[in-house]
Amino acid sequence: MSDAPVYEQGIVAMKKYLDSYGVSYAYCVEKSEIVQRVKDTLANPPAKKAKEEEGRVGAAIPQLLGDKLQVKSGKFATSALQAKVIALYFSAHWWYVRSRRRTKLQPAGLERPAPGRPTPLNLCHLCFCFCFCLCPALLLVLFLRASGPCRSFTPALRQLYSDQLKAQGVEVVFVSSDQDDHSFAKYFAEMPWLAVPFDNRDVKDELSSKFDISGIPALIVLNAASGKVISADGRRDVMVHKANVGTHWLSLIK
Repeated sequence: MSDAPVYEQGIVAMKKYLDSYGVSYAYCVEKSEIVQRVKDTLANPPAKKAKEEEGRVGAAIPQLLGDKLQVKSGKFATSALQAKVIALYFSAHWWYVRSRRRTKLQPAGLERPAPGRPTPLNLCHLCFCFCFCLCPALLLVLFLRASGPCRSFTPALRQLYSDQLKAQGVEVVFVSSDQDDHSFAKYFAEMPWLAVPFDNRDVKDELSSKFDISGIPALIVLNAASGKVISADGRRDVMVHKANVGTHWLSLIK
């Protein structure tokens, strides 16, 4: 009788048994290890891809907006932003205040120019001069029609964002044309969305130049996956499509 331990005697006997059928013992060991790994995996499956990683913006967005975005509590990584559509909202506190308090009305199409960006002479200016010469009363009608949308756009966008845009995967990012941090902070406090940090003036200037922003408010709508423009006049989209504007924008990226 062999003095070898029982388990070694079992191995020897198993090898002889397998050899009699022309099967390699090493092969069986390898396969058994694979089977065991499969069993272990089934018993303890790896965590599925975190939900928060799904639907994140494409690499073009951090390159466009910078590494950090502003929220009420501080800053967070732009790459962690979840959205299907991003609307860049170019505005300023001084515009918002003046649009609410102004008594001197202006015709449709003549938005107040952003600081340092002159408004070019265009068809709207010519229409303005023509109407003024032809019929002052008609000019007054244009004034009255123009004042409402300008004064009410930010509240309208804020309501849409809170009611449905956020839930639809549409994120708004405020790009400030304010002259100081205090004005930026005061205006941003009224907004439910994100912002390019005020101290990141280089990004603001690059965005204004890239999208040719000559007047505010302006709303540039982007595909969050590619960073490509899907609407250069999001402000008009809001006024035309109203409650369906989110659906309209999402249809443009399909």
